[in-house]
Amino acid sequence: MKQVFIIIAVFLAGLAACQGTVGSSQQGMPGSYPESPPGSPPGSPPGSPPGRLLSQKAIMESRCRVIELREVSRQPLNRMRTYMETVCVNDPKNDPKHPKSALDKPVERRSTVNLDKCIGMDPKTGDFIGQLDGDAMYLAFCRSCRYKRGTKDGEKNLSCWCKRRTGTEKHPDTGEMGVIVEADVGPIFKVRENGVVGCFDYW
Repeated sequence: MKQVFIIIAVFLAGLAACQGTVGSSQQGMPGSYPESPPGSPPGSPPGSPPGRLLSQKAIMESRCRVIELREVSRQPLNRMRTYMETVCVNDPKNDPKHPKSALDKPVERRSTVNLDKCIGMDPKTGDFIGQLDGDAMYLAFCRSCRYKRGTKDGEKNLSCWCKRRTGTEKHPDTGEMGVIVEADVGPIFKVRENGVVGCFDYW
């Protein structure tokens, strides 16, 4: 009988130890910043482990629910001006101008970027390159641009039709000949701590 009590006592002691271990797990504290856990790079999405480095493309697409391209006719010669319009959340913990509240929830910011301010064109290859005031859209008569979300780093996520006499792609609206120029613009555009998207020194 005494052995039975000893076995029960050992079992209860082990159970109590297990419960103590589970209860000691750290939980999310009120006022914490789920979009940027302590030790994570600013702007990391929820659940990012401390120290995990994310690319600019991954951070921007995780924080921006809207990434759209809009065209505006630009005279003379009917050139098009293309803008990237975004709606992104800021990073409260790292945004010095964030309006403090009880929960410090992220705030959405709208911003507009002129692609000509951020993208140039390699004169040798005809490819898009990151360049401040590069004017690629204006100089190459580019239009009908598309942005593709969810691409991996290095995969092209911007495509535009650009006028070129020797091109093989006919524009559906104008009938002019040109080429489709594609590029990975992930390393070019960046969302800042305040939720505004820009490039280089253009914000």
